[in-house]
Amino acid sequence: MIPIAIGTIQQLKTNYLRMKQLLVTVIVFLFFLNFAVGQTRPFDNPYGNPSLKKIVDESNNQFNVLKINPLKLAFGDLNLSYERVLSQNRSVNVRLQYHPLGFVERWFDDWVGTGDDYTFALAERPAFHFAGVDAEYRFYFNKDKVAQGFYLAPYARYTNSGARFKTNYNTTENSSGEDLNVTLSAAFNTVGVGVQTGMHWLINDRISIDWGFAGLGADLQIFSTKLKSDNLGANIEQYTLDLQKVVSTENSYLKKKFFIDIVDVNRTYTQSYFLAGWKSSLTVGIAF
Repeated sequence: MIPIAIGTIQQLKTNYLRMKQLLVTVIVFLFFLNFAVGQTRPFDNPYGNPSLKKIVDESNNQFNVLKINPLKLAFGDLNLSYERVLSQNRSVNVRLQYHPLGFVERWFDDWVGTGDDYTFALAERPAFHFAGVDAEYRFYFNKDKVAQGFYLAPYARYTNSGARFKTNYNTTENSSGEDLNVTLSAAFNTVGVGVQTGMHWLINDRISIDWGFAGLGADLQIFSTKLKSDNLGANIEQYTLDLQKVVSTENSYLKKKFFIDIVDVNRTYTQSYFLAGWKSSLTVGIAF
């Protein structure tokens, strides 16, 4: 019990320090961005003045919003959203994000997969990553304020998740008895379209809070695998069978979904399927 309690306390301490660092980062981000764009607020002219609609619609006095997702940032997801307001009720929002997924890599430290007639051992720590970009064209329904309130936004997005495993593999079917070096690369690519709904608030006409609470659409999921080896040779079919066994043992969900159809080394195999798409986010930022 004592080791468990100590581990729990250490985890709570780590989470506290992470959230503290995040809060400081967000405050510094907003402060310096506010300083950089100057003291003139983009909404000094309230909508009650009839000239505002003309200013926004017919002149170059368009404004921008830079935003980050602090919750994702706390877990290592680097992200930045940029919204360009085009008129009183229309805007374009673009988001970029990247995550090295280092916490996933740490799960595989000293990992070995074994069965009755095979052994997999990592030659080095595997590499993972996630990257994505999405774009929305927003229609705001609040007629009293510019680019605030409820919005409806058709969107398109692309994401890429990748993993690379370098392993030493052996099987009783291998007559040479030497370890077979194999690199397996897997990628999940998603191309999706849909409609996002959300709310956008501006505090003091400067601080942005953007909650995209529900986005529904269709995603094309493209799963590809690539196998590379210098000495796998005739053992490739046995390798794929054993790989599916070890993956099924590690994860019950993948036992139902995971399948690799590889019949030759140094070739890429791809399969695709459609799934329902879901999209949501919560960002904070600054307008200028």
